[in-house]
Amino acid sequence: MCYGKVIGVGNTASVHEWGKDKVIKLFYPDYPKKAVEKEFHNAMTIRNMDFPKPKAYEIISYEDRLGIIYDMIRGESLLDLVTKTGDV
Repeated sequence: MCYGKVIGVGNTASVHEWGKDKVIKLFYPDYPKKAVEKEFHNAMTIRNMDFPKPKAYEIISYEDRLGIIYDMIRGESLLDLVTKTGDV
């Protein structure tokens, strides 16, 4: 599978469409593998907690980058919300 359009770009990764209802968070090439694994572990830890969040599915290697597959969540981004409200 190949990734689609960019949904977001940050300090550690870019997020792209991945099929119809998923995204891939692709970490930059030099980002530490341990940090990717920790993020995935944290996502799996909260998976069954009762609050809205994207479900994480797996860590993959794609074009020499590590990535995590998540559910696609539609709505306002955290950045947009913080920008509007000024809350940090």
